[in-house]
Amino acid sequence: MMTTLVRTGSPENALLQAAGAEMARFHNLPSAAWALSDSAMFDSQASYEKLFIALIHTLSKVNIVWGIGNIETSKTISPEVAVIDNQIAGDCRQFSAGLKVDEQHLAYDVIREVAFRGNFLETAHTLEHFRDEIRYSDLPNRLNRSAWEKQGSPSIEEKAGQVVSSILSRKPEFYLSGEQIRKLEAIEKKWMERLSKKS
Repeated sequence: MMTTLVRTGSPENALLQAAGAEMARFHNLPSAAWALSDSAMFDSQASYEKLFIALIHTLSKVNIVWGIGNIETSKTISPEVAVIDNQIAGDCRQFSAGLKVDEQHLAYDVIREVAFRGNFLETAHTLEHFRDEIRYSDLPNRLNRSAWEKQGSPSIEEKAGQVVSSILSRKPEFYLSGEQIRKLEAIEKKWMERLSKKS
């Protein structure tokens, strides 16, 4: 109301989208919502707003969440933000999967056998299951300070930049046929001509 600008990264917006997801479920329909930020740059605000909203969508069981890399109320797309958004999406999926509570995962027999006489890291059960229970990613720092410093003390922003550079340095893979590319180029040409006439 103070600026007449839409607020996409606010808690009120997330609350409205959660209500929309609940209504969609009531009517047996899929729901879609965005995870955006009002920040105009690749900064802490962009990350905290996107994480907050993505987690709300996860808890609200939104079916489709879009907005990867989008900031400035979807006026700007940042490749580095997209890398961090990918991390956020993976973390939300891990959280959404929850804990498996069944006889195999509770491992009561293993607990009774090991009890206070050893450690669970040496059991076959741990070896069999730990990769499914822990989300591995190179983006966030999971090292102690000395090991992190030996790696050059990289921030998550620097790591995201390295991921972007690595992707952009690769030879692009083409998934479209020649005919599909020609059709897209014709559409692009048509609209570029219309834009140039307006200006």
